[in-house]
Amino acid sequence: MGMVFCRACGKEIHDTAPLCPFCGAIQNSAEESVDKLPTGNVRMSSISLFIGVLCTFMFFDESSWDKDTIAGLMIFALTGFAFGALSLGARSKGKGIAIFGVLLCVISLLAAINLAFK
Repeated sequence: MGMVFCRACGKEIHDTAPLCPFCGAIQNSAEESVDKLPTGNVRMSSISLFIGVLCTFMFFDESSWDKDTIAGLMIFALTGFAFGALSLGARSKGKGIAIFGVLLCVISLLAAINLAFK
């Protein structure tokens, strides 16, 4: 364990002290700094990206699209969007992956809406 300086008075105190013994100022604890870090894993972000890529690849299919196929694509894209949004809301790791997955899902959803009203 090391020594740090008090945030208020500048005197040297132990790094695990919650309060400065000289002035009584509250010090940042290690638990507070850990709480600000992203938590969780990249599983939900990766699922969002995977679904977004699958939705995008569905548009390379040259066969005719019926209403059920379009509805399935919309549901699939909304599911990917939900996973990405939940991952971003939970401040989990893999923020860039989640953003890209959400972007691909939104593009796929907009394209599916365009096909539905053709």
